[in-house]
Amino acid sequence: SAHAGHFRSLLNDLTLKKQFKPDIIFVDYLNICASVRYKGAIVKSYTYVKAIAEELRGLACEFDVPIVSATQTTRSGYGNSDVDLTDTSESFGLPATADLMFALISTEELEAENKILVKQLKNRYNDPTVNRKFVVGIDRAKMKLYDVDDSQQQLINDAEEDDVVVMHFRVNEQGMFHFMSLSAAFTVMGGDTVDRGTNNYWFDPATMEPLINQPGHVRALETLYELSQYGPAAQSAWDLGTAWDWFLRGKSIFVFSWGDVGSLVQDESRSKIKGKLGASVLPGSYEVYDMNNNRWVKLDKPNVAGNTTGGSWQGVISAKSKNPEVVYSLYALMATQPVSMWNVNRGWTGVDPGVKIHFLPPVGSASVLGYIKEGFHESDLMYYLDAYHKNFFADKMLPYLRINGTEEYWRALDQNLSETMIGRMQPKEALDRTYKEWNEITERRGKAKQLKQYQEAVGYKN
Repeated sequence: SAHAGHFRSLLNDLTLKKQFKPDIIFVDYLNICASVRYKGAIVKSYTYVKAIAEELRGLACEFDVPIVSATQTTRSGYGNSDVDLTDTSESFGLPATADLMFALISTEELEAENKILVKQLKNRYNDPTVNRKFVVGIDRAKMKLYDVDDSQQQLINDAEEDDVVVMHFRVNEQGMFHFMSLSAAFTVMGGDTVDRGTNNYWFDPATMEPLINQPGHVRALETLYELSQYGPAAQSAWDLGTAWDWFLRGKSIFVFSWGDVGSLVQDESRSKIKGKLGASVLPGSYEVYDMNNNRWVKLDKPNVAGNTTGGSWQGVISAKSKNPEVVYSLYALMATQPVSMWNVNRGWTGVDPGVKIHFLPPVGSASVLGYIKEGFHESDLMYYLDAYHKNFFADKMLPYLRINGTEEYWRALDQNLSETMIGRMQPKEALDRTYKEWNEITERRGKAKQLKQYQEAVGYKN
């Protein structure tokens, strides 16, 4: 509850009674101080924390003394080995006010060497790129920092290496969607029908037996885990946005995710790679598991499977709606060509390319100029639209799960995938447990009912 007014009164007392003037003041810590201006007021954390920072900075100028404090990072920043200003918790008004700001970063490698990494985030007094990062020694038992020899700064070079790939694996952050898309290439075989091993992925359409622990899915999860070893160690705790930002800042060579990334690359307030984007449909596999005959099939060309993963932002009208015509009218407006093209050209409205009018000739009727006018780099756009078209119009597609309980099935998969990615379970073990939990969900919801819905959803004919 202490604020700048209390600190001012104390400093005046020390000057008057003891003729004492501090050389430096440490406030532990800024975010739990009070604001003079907003005492008892209900305001947003951005405004409140910014006000505290401004009041402390004013106090520092008034008494001509540096004031040092600390703040916390966001949850994603906590496990980040390359903290940025955007990882500041509660209020970005704090870094906007501070004159000098740096992060203390620890990794397993640094801990083993009894060192900690210091990274300049902001510096109004000097060029922050000079000595941007350096290490100091740390005695954790005494919480004492000390200088290290210049030769030991080599650890910084190791930390500066870019990653091959970045993903995210925090539970409830949609990581399971990325596994689904990747694993389709190992499991989905094309053909003229729908059965256990043809144009199918989730369940046996004749029996409702889960297929999630079949060898194709297991190899896909083994591949995903292997890929993760070429990314930042902290990504096991990252959410979707943190992984995207890592890629957008040029810290990884590639990311596989939704088309949002392609449009976010164009936002130069967030991206450092505009004009440098490449994009492709997810790579296929030269081997696919035939779930009809229980064997691996080797192919001359990669088995590429498109997907509409996560494409659940479709308009629906509740059966209980009192004005369904009004809702339908809104959806009809959104589907008109001018509104649809405005959304897609803008890129970050949540509406991504999907139908003919969105793509360029010869496969569509859209104009390059419409996209460029809204900020797309032409080279980025060409890769972006080509990848989207190849994904949506692939010869084989991952079927979307559209039955009651879908969210439950996905949640179980998500939790078990995370256990693999943090090293607690082997891929086969995680998917075996998912198989068991899916069976339990099916039985609880009624197997006959679930089977009928699944057969209708995938187009299965007895």
